[in-house]
Amino acid sequence: MHYGSDYEGARFYKVDLQVQTPGDRLHWAEPETSIHALGDQGAADALIRRCYEEGLEAIAVTDHNFASKDFIPFLRAAARSLAPEFGYRLIIFPGFEIRADVGLGCHVLGIFEPDADLDTIHHLVTACGVPMPRFAAGGAAGSTKRLP
Repeated sequence: MHYGSDYEGARFYKVDLQVQTPGDRLHWAEPETSIHALGDQGAADALIRRCYEEGLEAIAVTDHNFASKDFIPFLRAAARSLAPEFGYRLIIFPGFEIRADVGLGCHVLGIFEPDADLDTIHHLVTACGVPMPRFAAGGAAGSTKRLP
């Protein structure tokens, strides 16, 4: 059913709130869109183009331990440059996934406003108890803090 501009009902968005990127190299399994194969901007363009092709209107980038910090600017640039081709701008919520110190490790997502400062988010990962280095022994370091 097509609704006119005066429709006042619900508006649903197609979103993916847990997107991993090539910035999280340990958890990215698509070599044809890797940073190594395409470079940072090329990989970001490929990922964002796929989001547009799938009709996504918003994504939350939640790489483990905020591994995407340096990659998000490339994603933001790709969304800006591809917006005219697709007729709208994909919204990108920066965020992270961490493993809290609960049982076998409860995974927690942090999702922030699209224009959130990336350094501030990086500091929040530290405040959540994730030590430096963020990745060691082939995996993401877990938080030393419990959920509360």
